[in-house]
Amino acid sequence: MILANSALKKQADKPDHSVSEQLALLLEKDHAINELTRVLERKSDVISEQKKRIQILEEALRLSKVKRFSPSSEQSTQTSLFDEAEFESTLDFDQAPETTNEVDQSQAEEAASEDTKQGKRI
Repeated sequence: MILANSALKKQADKPDHSVSEQLALLLEKDHAINELTRVLERKSDVISEQKKRIQILEEALRLSKVKRFSPSSEQSTQTSLFDEAEFESTLDFDQAPETTNEVDQSQAEEAASEDTKQGKRI
């Protein structure tokens, strides 16, 4: 307060500035205010862009976590591994009886032909 009062007294002691000097000071201050307003607007734009980017990154992170830790992703990965093994074993079993049946049938035919040669009936 004391400093403010002393500053007012000093201004009162000084002779008045001319109108042109006051006008120059007002224009200078107006220019400074306009420049600061533009800086403030640019910074606000940067902040809003950064907020949008943060939202996009947070959503990407959330989706990544859901994809990584969801039960369906674990089941589908594990199931496909087991399905592949089951598929291969199914193929082996499907092929094995067919070849066994073919061998059995050919052996039965040979045995039947031998039996008929020897006079036995089947």
